[in-house]
Formats: sequence, C-alpha cells, structure tokens
Amino acid sequence: MRRSDPAAVRTLHAGGASPPSSGRPARGRLTVALLTRCLLAGSTLLCQAQDREAQPPPEIVELLGQAIRERLADLEALGEGEVVLLVSPEAQHLLKSAADAMDRRDWKVAIDALQRIATDYGGELLTAEGNLYESASRCVKRLLAELPAEGLAAYRLLNDGQAAALLTKARQEHDLAGLQAVVDRYLLTSVGDEAADLLATWLLEQRRPAEALALLDDVRQLYPDSDISSEVLAVKRAMAAALLGEQPESGWTEGDSVPGRTSPLPREWRRDLADLAEAAATADGLPGASSGDRWSALLGGGRNLGQMPPVQPTLVDVRPWRAWLDVGAVSFPVQDGSFELPHPYPVVAGSHLMVRTADRLVGFDLETMQRVWEAPPCERAQPALDYRWFPLRRDRREELYRSVAVAGDLVFYLDPAGQSVLTETDAVALEPQEGADGRRRGSPFDSGNRLVAFDPLTGTVRWSRGRSRSPGDSLASVTFRSAPVGVGGEVVALYERGAQLLLGRLDPRGGRLVAERVLCGLPADPWISDECLPMTAADGLILVPTGRGSLLAVDAAHLSLRWACRYGAGRTARLMRMRPTDEEQPASAWALCPPVVSGNTILLAGRDADQLMAFDRRSGKVLWRRPREDFQYIAAADRRTCWLVGKEVAALDVASGERRWIRSVPAVTGRAALCGDKLYVPTTGGLEVLSASDGQMLATLRLPEGQAPPGNLLAAGAAMFSVDERQVRKFPDLAGGYEKTLEAATQIQGDVALTVRLAWLELLKGAPAAALAALDALPEANLTDILRRTHVNQLRLRCLLGLAQNAAENPDQAETYLRRAVDLAKTRTERMETELA
Repeated sequence: MRRSDPAAVRTLHAGGASPPSSGRPARGRLTVALLTRCLLAGSTLLCQAQDREAQPPPEIVELLGQAIRERLADLEALGEGEVVLLVSPEAQHLLKSAADAMDRRDWKVAIDALQRIATDYGGELLTAEGNLYESASRCVKRLLAELPAEGLAAYRLLNDGQAAALLTKARQEHDLAGLQAVVDRYLLTSVGDEAADLLATWLLEQRRPAEALALLDDVRQLYPDSDISSEVLAVKRAMAAALLGEQPESGWTEGDSVPGRTSPLPREWRRDLADLAEAAATADGLPGASSGDRWSALLGGGRNLGQMPPVQPTLVDVRPWRAWLDVGAVSFPVQDGSFELPHPYPVVAGSHLMVRTADRLVGFDLETMQRVWEAPPCERAQPALDYRWFPLRRDRREELYRSVAVAGDLVFYLDPAGQSVLTETDAVALEPQEGADGRRRGSPFDSGNRLVAFDPLTGTVRWSRGRSRSPGDSLASVTFRSAPVGVGGEVVALYERGAQLLLGRLDPRGGRLVAERVLCGLPADPWISDECLPMTAADGLILVPTGRGSLLAVDAAHLSLRWACRYGAGRTARLMRMRPTDEEQPASAWALCPPVVSGNTILLAGRDADQLMAFDRRSGKVLWRRPREDFQYIAAADRRTCWLVGKEVAALDVASGERRWIRSVPAVTGRAALCGDKLYVPTTGGLEVLSASDGQMLATLRLPEGQAPPGNLLAAGAAMFSVDERQVRKFPDLAGGYEKTLEAATQIQGDVALTVRLAWLELLKGAPAAALAALDALPEANLTDILRRTHVNQLRLRCLLGLAQNAAENPDQAETYLRRAVDLAKTRTERMETELA
C-alpha cells in the first residue's frame, strides 16, 4: 500500500482552519477574527515604523498591503454568511508531530501522537480534500494503514495485547458497544479486521445494513493484510448492499478489489442475494413504508423517506371527520400566482394524531377525529426584529415554531416565549462555563426559546428546557433550531448558543443535558436564529444541515463528528439577508425539508441553495447536483427513485440525478403522499393520483362542492388526512381499507378503535344494520374512555336513524328504532334531529 509522505501530511494539515480552495488561502476563520488580526498586524507594523522614522519604509507598507489582501482573500473564500467549521488546532499540532517522527522513522513517537489524536480528538474535524472534512479518527486510521511494514509492526507490538483482551471480553459478553470501541481505537491491530467482521455480522443481524457496510468498507480499503477470506467479505458486503436496495454484485467486484482479493461473487450467490434484496424491499424494520401508527416528523422520521401505507381515499362529506384549527386563518395564501404550502403538518403516535397550530399543540383521536386534548396556548412573544417588511423571513420563523416531532414516547414543539423551571431531578450534568459569546452559561437570560415535551396520550407537559433562570443551566438562553430526534432511547436537540451551533443529548425523563458537541461557528446574521434546520437520524448518523452552505454528519452514539461537506451557500441564502423590500428577496425556494437517506445516498434540498444535491453517506462527497427548477419539495424517496413536487411532478434516479419522468398538474396546495405505488398530489382540483413508477395519470379525485382544496397529506389508520391552516380532514378508504378493517376486527374482537372504524365504513357503504351490529358487539367494559363511549353512542344514533329511514314502510319497526334513538340523544342537536325523524 502507498505510504503517506510526511511532508505532504504537514502541508495538507498545516493551516489548521480549513482546506484550501482553488489555490486560495485557507478558509474557515471567523470574519471578526480575520479583520482583528489584520488591523492588529497593521497597527503593529506602523507603530514600529513610527519609532524609527516619521514615514514608514516602502517595504513595511507593501507588507501591510499584502497582509490585508491575504485576509480579504480569506473572507472571499469563506463565502458570505457561511458557517465556520471548527478544526482542532491541538490535533493539527499532534499530526505535525507524527509527521516529523515518521520522517525520523521514530515509530513509537509517531504512533503515540496518532493514538492520542484518536483518543482525545477523534470526534473533531480535520481537513481532507477540497471542501470535504473528515473526523480525526478516520484520518488516523488512514495514516496508520499507510505506514510501512516496520511502522505497522511497531504499532501492533504496542497495541495488539490490549486490543485482543477487549475483543475477547466483548465477544464473551456479546457487548456491541465494547466491540465498537475495539474497531474505533484498534482497527489496524492484528485482531482489528476480526473485530470489524464480527461487529458487521451483529449489525446485519439487527438489520442495520448501512453501518455494517461501512465497517466492511473499512476492512477492504484500510486493512492491508486481512486474513479474512475474500469470499466471506464479499458475501457480507453484498448482503448489506442488498438490504440497502443496491445491486447485490456491488458488494464485491474485481474493479473494487485490492491486490490479492479479486474473487467476484459466484453466479449462484448473486441470484440468492437478488432474492434477498427483493424480500428486503417489503421487510419490516428495513427502509420501507411506514406502518401507519407512527409518523414522527415532516417526512416520517428515521431516514425521512416519506413512504406511507397504501390507501385509496374516498373524498366524501367530511363533516363527521373535520376538526377546526383556526377558523380565522387563510387556508391557502397566494403569492406570485402559486399557492403557499400550509405550515402545519401532522405527526402520529399510537392512536393520536397531533398538529401544531399557531399558538398550541392539539391531539386528535386517529379514528374518531375528536379533540382528545390541547396544550395551553403559548405566550405571544414579540420578535426581536420587525417582520412586516420581510414576509419571507416571517414564513421561516413560522416554520420553526410550527415544527413538531415524536421522539421516544414524547412529542415536542418549540415555544418562543414562556419560562422553564427546573427541579432537582433535572439537574444539569455539565458545569457552567463561558460560551463563545463570553457569557457564563446558565446566566438568567430571558432570551432564546423553549423545547417543550408533552405526553402524546394526555397532552400533559412533562418538561421544558430553555429560557430558565436556574443557576448552572447550560440551556438557559439557547435557541433551539428544530424539533429534536430520538436516538437510542434519548433525545438529541440542535441549538444555538452565542456564535456556535451545538448538538445536545437530553435525558427523556426530565430533559437533563447529558452531553453536547459544538458543531460549527455561526456567521453574524440577525436573522439566522429564526430558521428551522430539520435533522435526520438514521443508520448511526445524525445529519445536520447548517442552512449556510454545509452539511454535517455526526455519530449518533458518541456525538462525534464523522464528516462535513462545504457545498457553498447560493444566491438564495445571500438574498435572504436583510433587504428593505419584497422585490429584493427570492420569490421562491425549497420548502422546508430534512435530509433524506436513500441507501448510501443522502439527498438534500437545502434552503440555502437552489439545487438538489446528493452526498455519499460514508464520506460526504457530493455525488451530483441539479438545479431546483420549479420544484418546491421532496415528496418521498425509495432506494432508487426520488419524487419532487412543485409546478410539476417529477421522478429522479437517485444514483445519477437523471429525470425518469415529469408530469404537469394543477396548482399544488400542499405536500403530496406516496402510498404504495401511487402518488397523491393535492391541487386546486382535488387529489391527482399518479403512478409512482411512470407518472401516468391514474385518476383525479374531486372534493364535494364547497370544500377547500386539500392541504398537507398523511396516510394513516386506513384513511387519508389533510391538514391546512384552518382544519384537519379525514377521508376514509372504502375499498381496500374496508376489507383490511373487517379482517382485523374479526381477528381482534372487542377492539374499540377497529370497531369504530368498521362502523363508519359500514355506514358510508349504506349498511347501518351491519354498523349497529358491530357496535352492539362491543363489551361495555372496553368503553372506559368517556370520549370513545360518547363517540360510540353517536355512531349508534346515526345507525338507528338510518335504519328508521330504511324501515319507512314498516311503521312499527321504524318506531322501535326511533325510540331507542331518543334514549341515546344527549345534545340539543341530536334531540332535534331525532324529533324531526
């Protein structure tokens, strides 16, 4: 294997701040720091010159001019409004020491320096190439792999014993974390490849193919003399690739092999793995359609693929299934001839659907659409800046405070006002310290916003963090930048403190801050805290868009940085800075959308660039870019296709970004839903139903006269939900949904939710007798919830009135139904309806 040139290592990592770009000086320094350094250098030179003579010598003036030009070049390279990726100077110094020791062939000193980098700074960033940054841990592994034979022998002599002991212990205790520690710290030891192979096997057993494939890639690319057979590695890599939806033969090919391992996959293995890939497409726990009883975030959470269960909605009269949110709101504002997408979107946890309105969080019963609970209204916080002249920024702020997410067994939203009160059980784990803004963390500032956690069943506030006056609170004055994500039973939140963007791991029991990681420095922009930065947590990574020209990947287990890619903020991001009129702001851009993980490809529709970009999940390398054109958002994705919606609807190939098909539709009024092999697009004319595979128009579902166009769509509970600024509507599935519900209700007798759903479907099919029979079969002991009992009685009343109408030719039978209906009527409206019947 090629050995690293120590001089090249020093050159590559000498700058400390950022990688060079296009031959210009290194980027990544704060603007203020650059200007301050420039002015200090200039004043020092001038003072020295004035001490010697009245006029500074020409060479001093030229030196000062050169310094200024260099600093300005740094500013130009950084880009307007881009974040500052923080590169550890200590790790850079140790890297230089290791390179010097390699020059002297002092292997112990070089190895000790590299091991210290991996141990103390493994989660920090180091420059790699171009606009890519890699973790210090990954950099150390790469440099160790490129040591000459004597250097690698010295490394193994020093570390083999410890690595073997840890591997034996982890294997005996089946300790996944312990095995991961061996791979992280001792991959290049004599047992490192064995540990990686075993860990990959365990990860495949747990259906975590992306992480397994990354480990096997490390063995293939970094380990110089593995004794694991090429066939074993090949079949495991191909199995992981198949589970991710890639071609099975991509797991191992001759072109990708290292010398000594050129065996391609046998033909019969390829057939078996192709069958595995086909089965994986629909297997539970793998990337695929949502089960319908949990929709955690805007695109569903997890990999954010936006896939929903198959449903065939019937656009009937929605009066029984309509809940008002804000009657006075304008459902579909029009700007530049196109409809703006509604801000509220639904999330689902168990039997409840939740929506964040303008001032509160509301929970609805998924079956009956009854309002189960609503959180107390938020205090109205006056923005620090006047938004009247900045409607685009007002919309960005609205998106931040309408965001809602389910993480663990809690549902979260952000509150711009109020105050958090911490108890002893919420004690903060981190000691107070000075932040980047020079303030003591934990000072009682009434700034920032609050992260509020609710019980999704009752709407009770469990805890909140931010805007507290508690001494020692590290989150007292932070600004949370998005709803959190759930990782391994804990909650991970993204927030801004001072001039830094951070990730924090919170204990879900009380919101205690367990650990945090500084991600990057933020530019001086008075608007930046009002932008929502939705995260994605999948395959052991947390993907964080900065909204300022960079995408970061963070290890979910340790909150250590894996990689960062600076793709550059485009014209949209620059125009979104302070402007006096609407005309100087961009007319449109991407709607809010988290990163989407499709196999080993990450798709990003960044608000800071008018492009759709694809990144390699393992390295962060940009695979392809394409202009946004007139599209507004990513509707959904699978392993091979990405669907975009805007003025037109299109499907793109995930691997290349090439367009597969495009279809014109009427004006879009909300977010589309991919349900099985059909794409439902909400428009001014109703629901356009397209074939997901080829874009063929299958049908147009018209709404009853007088109804507003559909809004943001969600398929759950054998129905389609539409959410806009004013209302939530439910459209049942009278076709496939009826058959599935009948089968489930037969198998699980006495289930209230299934019985209510079946009764409604029977009523809509014109069979009140079957609906009443299903309701009467419910045991009274199962109707302990007062809301469910009330709704069941209302359904019985509808069934009885329907039966009385059908029995008009038999007065005695009709009177029997009506007498029972009179006994069930409780409200004034019900009594009036019964008396009229």
